[in-house]
Amino acid sequence: MVRDGDVASASNYLSVRGVLRAVGKRGQVYVASEDVGHVDPELLKDLVATFDDRLVPVAAASVGLARDVDGDGRFTVLLSSWLSRLGNGRNAVDGFVRVSDLDLAFSAPFGNRCDMMYLSTSLKPGPHLRTVLTHEYMHAVVFSGKCLQTEGVGPVVLEEEGWLDEALAHLAEDQQAFSRSNIDYRISAFLSQPERYQLVVADYYAANLFRSHGNRGSTYLFLRWCVDQYGPELMPALIHSRLRGTANLEDATGCSFAELFRRWSVALFMSGLDPASKPDQRETYRSVDVRNPLEDWELAGPRVSYVAAGGRADCWSAAGTSSHFVVVRGSSTGAVEVTVSGPRSAELQVTAVPLPVGLARLELSARATAAADGDLRLRATIREQNNKPVRLTALAWEPLIPPADSHVQEFRHGQLDMLGIASSFGTSALAGGAALHSKAIRLKGVHPGTGPLIVKLLGTDVKGRRVAAWGEIDNLDPESETNLLRPLAGNVR
Repeated sequence: MVRDGDVASASNYLSVRGVLRAVGKRGQVYVASEDVGHVDPELLKDLVATFDDRLVPVAAASVGLARDVDGDGRFTVLLSSWLSRLGNGRNAVDGFVRVSDLDLAFSAPFGNRCDMMYLSTSLKPGPHLRTVLTHEYMHAVVFSGKCLQTEGVGPVVLEEEGWLDEALAHLAEDQQAFSRSNIDYRISAFLSQPERYQLVVADYYAANLFRSHGNRGSTYLFLRWCVDQYGPELMPALIHSRLRGTANLEDATGCSFAELFRRWSVALFMSGLDPASKPDQRETYRSVDVRNPLEDWELAGPRVSYVAAGGRADCWSAAGTSSHFVVVRGSSTGAVEVTVSGPRSAELQVTAVPLPVGLARLELSARATAAADGDLRLRATIREQNNKPVRLTALAWEPLIPPADSHVQEFRHGQLDMLGIASSFGTSALAGGAALHSKAIRLKGVHPGTGPLIVKLLGTDVKGRRVAAWGEIDNLDPESETNLLRPLAGNVR
């Protein structure tokens, strides 16, 4: 399907002739005829070797294999440049699986009656290619696991809901451990705006969330936490269950979805906050640290808002099955009464958790200016508001909302490490209650019109506890010279 519109309309599909270019024991690779001369032979070798030596053996031992729909003993990969210009040229993807190809009830153009996936010719040999291959093959495994064999009738198709299907595919990437390149930026996007991205989405395409990366970060982190709690056996249990979505999870874990969601939300905030503490391992992440760098993306945990007794109310909009995090400042006069209100239909879930005593609190404000070379310059002010010294470890910036095709844009993210902070602010040591002011920091590749950015400041207090502050830089009008960093959670108001 190369055009936007109804998936049931044959006019939105295009016939592509494939040429067989590589054959392995369990996989074979076709290349679209118009792309044959543009595909690196090393790419073909990498695909076949990965499929035969890593992908199939690991899947067979853990979650199961994709069904051999056409009976040829091999899974088919089709490489095509069409994946860089789907939807009338508006969408680019690294790969996909159409479950209708694996369903014999569909004929061309709606299905090829073949166990297969589609990969972009823009992919290069190496870890990212293998990660995408792993992800897409898992989609075929999940669909195959849901095809129930019924005597005298044939397979009964039960397709998993989109959010859980994607979560399983991303966790398969963890099993192979080729790279985190297909999930790192998605996790970062979700943590920067957790209330924006709903967890439960039955059909991403129908919900117009087909390329919403923060949603994918959400579903990965949720199922990653579930597997950390209930063990790796949870994945095959979900794949081969006769249930779908939240009902599938409830049956496999023995816990209600509402309670799973509550426990996960707490773990999302508390995990990694105090590395020296000995928290209940059943309620924290064991396999990912949401407050430490992931590859070269700085993670700061979920963004929070701050409220104080008698202060301004915290108002927000949230998608369904999403979390909003608020730190309530204590009062020297006694207990603080907190009121949370919202529409009855929202079925709000509120959880209160005590935080470590004496935790430092960072605040961040900044101004961006457009320089003569076209790149923005950032001037930042950092304050500590709880009289606790902090060692600043990173200042990072990235698109507030990653573009649909995040791998091709000029700017993906930037950052200063501890030495960069010391160079820009004069020191990386922030005294309790003190402030630091930076010189101009070049945001390389960020121009007026690039789009809104999220800025994250990270540090540790004297006890090694991790603290952070966030802010947004709104899109600069090319006619304008300056723009304020909009103060948000943890920032100067």
